[in-house]
Amino acid sequence: MVQFDRDRLAELCREFDVERLRVFGSAARGEERPGSDVDLIADFRQSKGYVELVELEDRLSELFGRPVDLLTENGISPYLRDAILATTSVLFDER
Repeated sequence: MVQFDRDRLAELCREFDVERLRVFGSAARGEERPGSDVDLIADFRQSKGYVELVELEDRLSELFGRPVDLLTENGISPYLRDAILATTSVLFDER
């Protein structure tokens, strides 16, 4: 699993009104390699616009020290949804 500062992550999630943040893919399995991105799913209290999503993605990339691919659950392909959601790990949850 990618190393990060949990307190900074919590601050960032609260700043962007993230209710829950989950990781999936190689980072969730502990199989990331140098140059791998971090695949994240964010659940927001209220919907966000494109600019806010890109800003959060950039800030998360800085925190993790590697590229981040930020999705919302609605942004996951219906063909992959069940497989992805079955493998997530929660990084932040204030539901």
